[in-house]
Amino acid sequence: EEIDDNSLISLTNTVRNAAESMSEMPTGFEIMTAIAFLYFVQEQCGIVSLEVGLGGRLDPTNIITPAVSVITEVGMDHMQFLGDTIEQIALEKAGIMKPGVPVVLGRQEKAARGVLLAAAKGKELPILSLTAENVKEERTRITFDVAFGGERLKALTVSLCGRHQADNACAALGALLALKKKGFKIPTSAVRAGLADVHWPGRLEYFGRVLLDGAHNDPGVRALCGYLDRWMPKENTVLISAMMRDKETEKMCQRLAARVRCVVCTQPNIPRAMPAGELAKEFEAQGIRAYAFAHVKDALEEARRLAGPEGNVVCAGSLYLIGEMRTVLREERDKR
Repeated sequence: EEIDDNSLISLTNTVRNAAESMSEMPTGFEIMTAIAFLYFVQEQCGIVSLEVGLGGRLDPTNIITPAVSVITEVGMDHMQFLGDTIEQIALEKAGIMKPGVPVVLGRQEKAARGVLLAAAKGKELPILSLTAENVKEERTRITFDVAFGGERLKALTVSLCGRHQADNACAALGALLALKKKGFKIPTSAVRAGLADVHWPGRLEYFGRVLLDGAHNDPGVRALCGYLDRWMPKENTVLISAMMRDKETEKMCQRLAARVRCVVCTQPNIPRAMPAGELAKEFEAQGIRAYAFAHVKDALEEARRLAGPEGNVVCAGSLYLIGEMRTVLREERDKR
């Protein structure tokens, strides 16, 4: 549940008064993090699942000492802040490791994994890394087995699309296992129920024949492409895309262009967004027909026209795009 308006206003005023007394004004994300922390205290949260905003080592969230640190797949993202190589970025991510705190590693590229393992070894931290076995992928869910501490959990079901969600589930299970070792009571029935009931807005989320996916960097696009290869024939699929200027746009366009019939480019209402016409040229450089529309709603209308009544529309490339498109699609659904 989102924070209620009255709490948000009250806590924002509290943080603003503190910020204005400082010699240097905190950043917007630092202010937002402080508001969130105060809200967690106000609501007396027993457990907080806290996501790092950018990198790790210097992120405002890194002021806390967690019960367990989890590092999911490291990719080439935010390079202007974190570094130009996967090793440099992994080192920034390793900055969330704290003395005495167990570390869960999700699936990693070899170079990133080496950096993370070395960092954990240097701090003498225990590493947990679970592997999904016997993975079976259906269109809207997956099942798998996993060794979970001293027991073997068979036929776990995750109500999310995509083979990669087995790896994400293993990262979550690793965190649960670390908590169990600290004395938390987590029955197997709760583990099964949690995975089976999970819902992730904007990540391989269907609205009729429109599929939304928040893939906005190369690892995310690779995961999306794996799903498209399995379930969506290229000749029946039209892509709606928008991207931020500071992403690996050429690599992302190259992967996506190989899996769709044509592309409708647009741009969210944010300064970092690449103009729709500029993005269309990047796609056309990959040998695919691309169209440009300034507004998300117009892009959706054109993509549906191009796909036809039996075709599929996939929307990906930016979380800002997904946010705007999801609002449009929800409004459509609510009017029915």
